[in-house]
Amino acid sequence: MKYVRLLFVGLALWLSLPILSMGGQSSIDELSLREDLIIEALEVNPEEAERLIASLYELAAYDSVLLSGMVAYYEGELAYVESRWKDAAQAYESAAEVFGEIQDGYRAAASFNNLGLVHSFMGNYDRALWAYEQSLKVELELDNRQGIAECYQNMAIVFAAGEQNDKALRFYDKALEAYMEQDMQESAAAIYNNKAVLFAGQGDFDAAETNYRLALAIYGRLRDAVMEARVLSNLGALSLRQEKYDGVGSLLERALFLFKSEGDRIGEVKVYGMLGDLYSGRKDYMQAIFLYQMAINQARTMEMKDVEAENQYSLYNTYKAAAMPAEALKAYEDYVTMRDRMIRDNPEFTRGLISKELEQEIAERDLLLYKARSRTIWFAVVLGLMALVVLGAFLLLRKRKRRMNAYREIEKGRKVRMRERLNPGYVLALLQNLKDCLERGDVDCARQRLDGIALLMQNILEHSSESLISVRAEMEFVKRYLMVQKQQLGIDLDFRIETNMQQQAERIMVPAMFTQPLIDQTFQGLGAGDRVVLNIAFVKRNQLLEVVIENNLPLPAPAERRRMESTFRALGASVAQEQAFSGHPLLFHPEEWGGVQSETFDSQAEVGNRIRFNLPLMMN
Repeated sequence: MKYVRLLFVGLALWLSLPILSMGGQSSIDELSLREDLIIEALEVNPEEAERLIASLYELAAYDSVLLSGMVAYYEGELAYVESRWKDAAQAYESAAEVFGEIQDGYRAAASFNNLGLVHSFMGNYDRALWAYEQSLKVELELDNRQGIAECYQNMAIVFAAGEQNDKALRFYDKALEAYMEQDMQESAAAIYNNKAVLFAGQGDFDAAETNYRLALAIYGRLRDAVMEARVLSNLGALSLRQEKYDGVGSLLERALFLFKSEGDRIGEVKVYGMLGDLYSGRKDYMQAIFLYQMAINQARTMEMKDVEAENQYSLYNTYKAAAMPAEALKAYEDYVTMRDRMIRDNPEFTRGLISKELEQEIAERDLLLYKARSRTIWFAVVLGLMALVVLGAFLLLRKRKRRMNAYREIEKGRKVRMRERLNPGYVLALLQNLKDCLERGDVDCARQRLDGIALLMQNILEHSSESLISVRAEMEFVKRYLMVQKQQLGIDLDFRIETNMQQQAERIMVPAMFTQPLIDQTFQGLGAGDRVVLNIAFVKRNQLLEVVIENNLPLPAPAERRRMESTFRALGASVAQEQAFSGHPLLFHPEEWGGVQSETFDSQAEVGNRIRFNLPLMMN
């Protein structure tokens, strides 16, 4: 199945609150009239809107500071309409500052809210949150319940975009509670839909379906046919994503009926494509072909080039699955023509379309070979087959030899890593300390050390046969190792192990017990009673996992830092080779593993250092 399209995704609200005049009221409010003209011109005649905005300064009856804020605000609106996000952000921020100075809360809240929206579009999520927080503060002072709820919703959308899903859900719930208190059913339904999208993205399909159905019930009561159809489409897409086909047809057919009755041609086109996905998944290829062709024809009529190309590609895949190579080749040629035209007209399409094409490279080669097939004589075929057999045998023998060499290298690497973690001298030292406790008759000491050693050995033996373990397992191993070191060396060790990815700690993988050799340098040269503070953090940064080790000890010598970096890079090469040998190659090259960086907290201080290194993010 290809990726199923969602018709209705999370809504980013653009709150434009009513602008209240600070000047005197009369039968004809000149400022309000000028604002109406500006709002009308923004969408249809930007040049006229720009002239009207500048003319606000001519309203001598109004306070000049208020007018400067109004000009800045509507300059932001104009820049927003023209997609000049930086100019819009600067204008909204200036307007918010002016309205704040004259204590015009409604306009200040609107300016901050629109500023947050613009920063969201630019991907500046921290600035977007700051702007929404300022808007929320003003709305709370005004006790504007609707404005408060909309701020909560906008902040939730930003958290969701930043993959902070727990915070997003918490703020969605706050917004939902506020909307319910005011009986704002349509806004509550939008929240349910947004929560469903968030749950679907996390893979919690049951929660997603529950929220979609809550939204669907509200839109049904409100008789909002278009929104009901979109949520029905989302429910259908959710089932298609799970390859659950029972009942999906009735959902999508109901959505199609509603879109047609409301004249929503865009929704109609997309539902035809989703119905094609449904019948293709059921292997009813003829019906799928008919539906894809319906979607293509309507998309072409409406000049929805991206949707037309997407359905054309789905049609090609369906012909191929139906063992209709000639039709598949024709569909693919039409897709390529369409793709090339889109790339020529808009180069921004290049990356998305080509990446999809590359995923089907092998299948496309088969179709091209079908077109290029020519007559051959049987003698040439026999010779070719014989040559292939000989070549295959040669390649098989060479591959087997390479596998044997790779296996020997992997076993050698495993022995080296095991020796680093289970050094005989280290084990003897542990047992010697245990013996000392027994000779002193200190049974409690012996019991504590024996428990710690047993748990550590259990961890080492469990992970010794694994090249990758979860971050949580690595953190547990490091914790036990440090507790044993504390007992072994008799030092005053205060340590903390933390991560910013608690929910993904079971899914993100790291080389087994890789942290220990990089921590060992901390304990070199220590004596009984020495005070050691050790902080270890596993931090997810985009597609990298950064590990930070901080302590209150002197910076390691250059030779020690070079040794750590060499060990770390060798570990990357070993893990990559072992995973490739097991049939699960990693999507990175060992050279992509970052170097080990050492630094002091203070360039003037002699103690207190931080070691940081990173490795590619590996998911289970």
